[in-house]
Amino acid sequence: MVAFLRRLFGAAPEGIPPVLVRLRSAAGFVEGPVELRATWLPSGRTSTWTTQAAQGLCIVPWMGGQRVDLHLAQNDGRARLALSDAEAALGSAREVWLSHDEI
Repeated sequence: MVAFLRRLFGAAPEGIPPVLVRLRSAAGFVEGPVELRATWLPSGRTSTWTTQAAQGLCIVPWMGGQRVDLHLAQNDGRARLALSDAEAALGSAREVWLSHDEI
């Protein structure tokens, strides 16, 4: 499965699969398009794309780097999440609540 996801989303450091992020809002799990903006550190490279949340789950391909700073946005609000290589390698989904406050 990891090899398939690597081919689908591009190369990642060996052993680090894409990161799953589960988005929640006051109304429940987020569904539909979610805009993601990632800043990969220490390089400072940024990526922006739209993904589809299904039962709140979004797939974030791991591009490598020591850390990523993610900004997620949908009509229901915004969220921010910072992950390191070590946290991404754990392979479990991170749960994040959308907020209407500026992040």
